[in-house]
Amino acid sequence: MAGTHAPGFHPHLPGFKYTFLAKGLGATMWFFIFYRARQDGGKLLSPQAAATLSHVLLVADPQILDHRSYPERGPLLTYVSRLIVDLNLRKNWWAALRKRPDVVIFLGDMMDGGRIDMSDDE
Repeated sequence: MAGTHAPGFHPHLPGFKYTFLAKGLGATMWFFIFYRARQDGGKLLSPQAAATLSHVLLVADPQILDHRSYPERGPLLTYVSRLIVDLNLRKNWWAALRKRPDVVIFLGDMMDGGRIDMSDDE
């Protein structure tokens, strides 16, 4: 057995930079949600709106690809994958909009490569 670690699960805590970034993004998200609720909440949550609300579009985990999504693939296969996914998303988006939803709600993470660190230039 290597080392003198006690048995069990010992996760590594994230550094200050990642903790600060995560809290900042979370605070920005909640600020935006509450701002939009303050602007449009009365329209969406009023009894009159609830009576007329008939179409809600839920977009769950769309996984939009970028150039970092699958680093093991070559540039050509990455381009073709992104093209196919983008065309499929576009086709489904226009098909969903033909139903004329009253509200659109996005669920889940948007970017497939969001788990990868970005350089300072990006």
